[in-house]
Amino acid sequence: MDAKLRAFAANLSGDRSYNDELTELQRVAITAVVLSGTSQRVAARLFNCSRGAIEQTLRRYEKDGNFVSNPRQGRPSVLSRQQKRAV
Repeated sequence: MDAKLRAFAANLSGDRSYNDELTELQRVAITAVVLSGTSQRVAARLFNCSRGAIEQTLRRYEKDGNFVSNPRQGRPSVLSRQQKRAV
C-alpha cells in the first residue's frame, strides 16, 4: 500500500471513531480511491470505516451522483445551540 495514500486517508479520517458518520469530503476521497483501483476492503481499513459504509457510499454516488447525507427524521430541537451551551 502506498505510504502517501495511507497518510492522505489518515489526514482525512483524523480522530474519527469507527461508527461516526463520514463527511462529504471523506466520501469523495473514498470514491476516488476505490475508482482508482484500490479494493473496498483496503479502503475501509484506510478510512477507518466498515466495508458496508464503502459500499453504501459507492451506491449513493452511482445512484444520485452526490455525496450529501440524507436529511434526518425526528422532532426538531426546541433549544438553539447557544441555549444548549448555556444549560
